[in-house]
Amino acid sequence: MAELRIALPHQLGKAEALKRSRSLLAKVKSEHGDQIENLQEQWNDNGARFSFKVPGPFLLPSSNISGEFLVTDTNVTITGNISGLAEMVADQIENRIRDEATRLLA
Repeated sequence: MAELRIALPHQLGKAEALKRSRSLLAKVKSEHGDQIENLQEQWNDNGARFSFKVPGPFLLPSSNISGEFLVTDTNVTITGNISGLAEMVADQIENRIRDEATRLLA
């Protein structure tokens, strides 16, 4: 299992950072909805827990991606786990999340 850990400083304040973090998962749904299954998200005052599956090719098992957002006044931390075949591209997944989150928090 590959671990995901992204820490992003911001100057938005907690409320705005939470709002923008929510839009990151919404963007994942809209842009990759045909490539993921069972996206779950549970939001609270400090962030969210999320999970989804990426179907495996050619009847291979699905990959699972799960984790959480922790939002503070000055930082957003995204942690999680990547399992299954997606582990082979975990660095690419992490970089994509980091790039998109950095844009949203700018």
